[in-house]
Amino acid sequence: MVRKLTRRRGSAAGFTLVELMVALTASLIVTFALARLVMSNQAAWQDGRDRAVLQQNLSEALEWLGRDIRGAARVQLQGPAAFQLLDRNGQVAHSYALSTSGGDTFLVRDGRPVVARDCPVFSVQANADTTVLTLTVGLRGRSGKRTTAVTAVAVRGRHLENDS
Repeated sequence: MVRKLTRRRGSAAGFTLVELMVALTASLIVTFALARLVMSNQAAWQDGRDRAVLQQNLSEALEWLGRDIRGAARVQLQGPAAFQLLDRNGQVAHSYALSTSGGDTFLVRDGRPVVARDCPVFSVQANADTTVLTLTVGLRGRSGKRTTAVTAVAVRGRHLENDS
């Protein structure tokens, strides 16, 4: 005996309310998971970009410092975080110091910032034969991480060592 499948007159085609609620809940869970994944990837990308910009700024600052010191006839210390570079005539060629503005500390060369980043530590130490520079530049980005570089510049030997 074969039965024929027929629709009843009173039944409507479609989904029940429970099925719609389950499908909606499942799709919302998937959507929120994807949004969270995209946001975490974007934050990681921005952190990497901030670190790359900081490294570039740090390299530029160390290049300026090294070039100026190698070209100076004499280095005149004005404290642990300030010095002047004198030319062969004894005239001031460049001045470096820390300057505070808006709660951040910047390394300035002749009154202008060398790096537009927070520079919490800058020190210079010199003896009769060489000048040793230590520059620490910190970037307080979203993650609060910093990058540090140390350079040594020999004034008389015109040699630059970069240990970053």
